[in-house]
Amino acid sequence: MLRKILIEQYGKEIAKKSLKGARKIYKEMLEKMIKLTDITDEEIDTITKEIADAFYDYEYNKEDQGLIKFIPNRDSMYTYIGGIISAAYRT
Repeated sequence: MLRKILIEQYGKEIAKKSLKGARKIYKEMLEKMIKLTDITDEEIDTITKEIADAFYDYEYNKEDQGLIKFIPNRDSMYTYIGGIISAAYRT
């Protein structure tokens, strides 16, 4: 779902980039302030899981454990990211 939205907004080349490319996409999204509309709860859940998985599966270095230091399991990561995504979408 997230890949589909990114392809529609930015084209296949940027959407194919790895997690490292997400920073570029994030910066462009902030600059363009894209407001997604008409997304179902199921689509929000899918996007939430994809983002939460990216944070949970990222290989942090020993000094910086990222969110894993505070959110030790995948279900809690879904809940945390889901709250952010839902709040952002509904505003």
